[in-house]
Amino acid sequence: MNFHENTQGVRKKQEKEASGILVVGYGNAENQDDGIGPFVVGRLEEVLHVADSFRFLTRRRLTPDIAVELRYADAVFFVAATGGPLAGGWRCRKIEAETDGFYIKTNTLKPEALLGLVWSLYRRKLPAWVISVQGECFASGSGITAAARKTIDRSFSMIVEAVLDIHAKIE
Repeated sequence: MNFHENTQGVRKKQEKEASGILVVGYGNAENQDDGIGPFVVGRLEEVLHVADSFRFLTRRRLTPDIAVELRYADAVFFVAATGGPLAGGWRCRKIEAETDGFYIKTNTLKPEALLGLVWSLYRRKLPAWVISVQGECFASGSGITAAARKTIDRSFSMIVEAVLDIHAKIE
């Protein structure tokens, strides 16, 4: 068996093993509401864990190594805090890969740049959305503020509904 045949077999095996929707929560829980992304993804995992078509990942920041996880995903949701005001305290928006003039400047990427890396490395463009949840305080300190928890509690069922609605459309 030559090298090309061997790598084809590995690729086919990986494609069979990994699929579904990846939900990535990112943010630093040591900066209060910046930890909203991992917090919300933890709650989503509690609700959606029975569905085999979802995988969950939490990180302090988006780093280039996540491209490996995204390589075989059918779609991805990025969940993070935002400091700006949002109607209803949250928003879900579709995003596209940054492919024009793409380069990595730091080890922390924004979602569009990470999708661009997936395109650059694997020639895959995946459907992707960012779920932003309004935070109030991003100062050093552990734990999400009471105001942010109220926002999460008020909007959580709508976030779940948005994820499931999009999931149904791409299946």
